[in-house]
Amino acid sequence: MNDIKKGHTVELEIAKTAFGGLGIARLDGLVVFVRGAVPGDRIKGRVVRKKKDYLEAKTIELLEPSPDRTQPPCPYSGHCGGCQWQHVRYDRQLAYKGEQVKETLGRIGALQDIRVRDVLPSQRRFGYRNKME
Repeated sequence: MNDIKKGHTVELEIAKTAFGGLGIARLDGLVVFVRGAVPGDRIKGRVVRKKKDYLEAKTIELLEPSPDRTQPPCPYSGHCGGCQWQHVRYDRQLAYKGEQVKETLGRIGALQDIRVRDVLPSQRRFGYRNKME
């Protein structure tokens, strides 16, 4: 791990998601967070931050896209920061968000073997936000 530095290029396989739509991979025993990556993606990334317990990387090339990936309807998706999930199929968004709730309750709340109900789909998937930065 000591030989990986900020600016290094690494190849990663995204295994799951973190809060806010970050993809999670592992490299030399460390967690690597990648904005905009989807579980199942294989990417080439550049390390942009190195901390004691984790790395952050930026995708520089999508080597193999996840089957859960889709074309976002908004041309600004991925740039403005308002919609972190548009590049993920909606049914998979719901599943990933449910997994995050269960994992958070287990890790932070120390609640094990609890039943988390399925995430309910919205009738309105787009055009409901009122946010500007």
